[in-house]
Parts: sequence; structure tokens; C-alpha cells
Amino acid sequence: MRIFAGLALVAGALAEERSAFPTDTAGPNKFAPGGTDPNGHERIREAEKDAYEHPHQAKEWIESIRYHPNEQKKVDHYAREHPGEVEYIRSEIDAFRHAHPAEYAKYKKEADNWLTHARTTYPNIHGFLDPYDAVAISFWIVSIAMIATTVFVMWESLFIGYHWKTSLNVGALVTLIAAVHYLYMREYWVTVHASPIVYRYIDWSLTVPLQMIEFYLILSAVNPDLGSGMFFRLLFGTVVMLLFGFLGEQRLINPWLGFVVGMCGWGFILAEIFVGEGGKAAKDTSKLSPAVRSAFGTCRFIVTVGWSIYPLGYFFGYLLGAVGDHPLNLIYNLADFVNKIWFVLAIWAAAREETRNLKIAKEGLGAPLMQP
Repeated sequence: MRIFAGLALVAGALAEERSAFPTDTAGPNKFAPGGTDPNGHERIREAEKDAYEHPHQAKEWIESIRYHPNEQKKVDHYAREHPGEVEYIRSEIDAFRHAHPAEYAKYKKEADNWLTHARTTYPNIHGFLDPYDAVAISFWIVSIAMIATTVFVMWESLFIGYHWKTSLNVGALVTLIAAVHYLYMREYWVTVHASPIVYRYIDWSLTVPLQMIEFYLILSAVNPDLGSGMFFRLLFGTVVMLLFGFLGEQRLINPWLGFVVGMCGWGFILAEIFVGEGGKAAKDTSKLSPAVRSAFGTCRFIVTVGWSIYPLGYFFGYLLGAVGDHPLNLIYNLADFVNKIWFVLAIWAAAREETRNLKIAKEGLGAPLMQP
């Protein structure tokens, strides 16, 4: 019975104090001895009863099971044979976490350890979405939106002017890479309930340079005289911004130093697209069409205003500790959703408009627009 009490973590760890099991006004408390369990999980009820009556022993056993491999093997074997009961325990943990957060917080470490072990050990258990977990749901929505944007942009690239195709294909890479990483980040969040910092920075290290390339591709397509120096300067600013941000968050360097140097990298990017070679080229109305200027201006606005969310999150969430993991990841997900998809769709809209105008000017209003 003590073996299965380890599986019934919510009954074991949370039972250290009887106050952790307040009486349910709708009926007898199912966690208490003699309580009712509408799902009929008799062995879980027995384990919960045992843990309720002997809370300190149950908690001690749960914390020490990793030092007793034979006991752990018995638990794991039962869990593999009864995946439904393990999922039931997980749902009980989630329900208790939402209903009684103060009591749950006392045993969060034990709960997280058990959930992580269950996800990585029991092959029949997967990281399903919790309807109460807005962050996990936002990870899923963003991943699907990124995939949809990728498919849409790849299809639309067949019907635009040739000099826009590279820009749209690079944009599709941005959303495709982000989609794959968001699928992994969602799984990480659901399983570990912690910020997927490494996955997020890997995503940014690939997608942000591609977004910087877009500035160069948009202008160089209509201005062949534009030098490659702009591309390398944007790439340099991107590397500095992301590298020092990551080193600071991982405490490989002083977090404040990482923040300051990362901000310098972002400032270097803004200087290039506003007053540097890129900014000057964007003002040349003799070579740039209104569509190109519109795309460049929108992308520049996103990099200026949209990207400000990330250093603000670093500052208030990590340096000051004023924002928790849940709201911070929710804000980051929303920022990526807007900044990446809007960035790519701005280029698509400009490409579509310019292609349409050129086709009409050449063939008249009756010219077909859906012709590759």
C-alpha cells in the first residue's frame, strides 16, 4: 500500500496537514477516510486513506523513493499497467493546485518531481493540455498559427513577382522554425511547468537573424547598389543582443551586464534601420515603390515597438522578479505571435500589392492575378 501511496502523490504529499483537505460543501470529502470517489478508483482511495492517516510517513517515502530502486520499479510497473489511474492522479493534482494554491505551494517540489518522472518514465502518459492552463493553451495556439502562416506564405509565393520570392520564402522559414520550437516548448511547459528558456533562445537565435535578413532582402531586391555591410551589421547586432541576453538569464555572466550589453545590441540594430545605410536607402523614393517602403516601415515598427516586450520581460520578470513565469510566458507567446506573423504578413501584403499593380500596368485591369 505504501508503494501505491507514492503514485497517489496528491494524497501523500499534500496530506501532511489535515487542513490540506477541507470538507467539500457538496458532500463528504473524497480524500478523507470513508470519502466517496465518483470515478471508482478504489486503490487510489485506499492509498489516499493510508497517506491521510500517516502523512509524515507518506511524505518521507515519496521523498526517499529514488533511493530505493526496487520500490520505484514496482511503482513504475503498476503505472505502466494502469495509465488511466496515473492520468487520474495527474488530474487530481491539477484540480487541487487550482482549488487550493496556498496548500499546494508547500509541496510543489514533490509534485513537480513526480509529474516529471511520470512524463519521462511512463510511455502511455502524454502532456495533454489542461483547460485551466492559459500558458499551455497559448503555446498550442501560437504553434498552429505559425504552421498555418508557413503554408499560406509558401503557397502565395507562387503568385508574386520574382524579386519578392526570396523574401517570402525566408519569412516562411521564420514561422516554420518558430512552429517547431513552440511545439517543444508547449510539451516542456506542460511536463515541467517551468519556462522553456533554452528552447526559446534557440528559436530566437534562428528566427531573429532571418528577420534581420528580410530588411536587406527587401531593399536589395530593388536597389542593387546596396552593400552587404548592412546585412553584416544587422547580424552583428542580433548576435550581441541574443547572446548576452541568454548568458545573463543563465547567470553565466552578471545578469545586469547581460541586460545592458543585450540592449546595446538592440540599439545597434535600431540605429542601422533608422539612421544607418538601411534607413537612408528606405528614404530613396526614386528607387523604392510605395509597397517596398510600406513593408520596410512596418517591419521597422515591429522591431522597435514589438520587440520592446522582450527586454521589459527580462527586466521586470528576471532582474526584479516582479512578474512570475505564467504571465511572463503568456506575454512572450503573444509577442512572438504578433511580431513574427505580422512581420511576415507585412512583406506578403507589400509583395502582393506591388505584383498586382505591375500586372495591371502591363496587361490592364483584366489581367489574371492568380497566375504563377
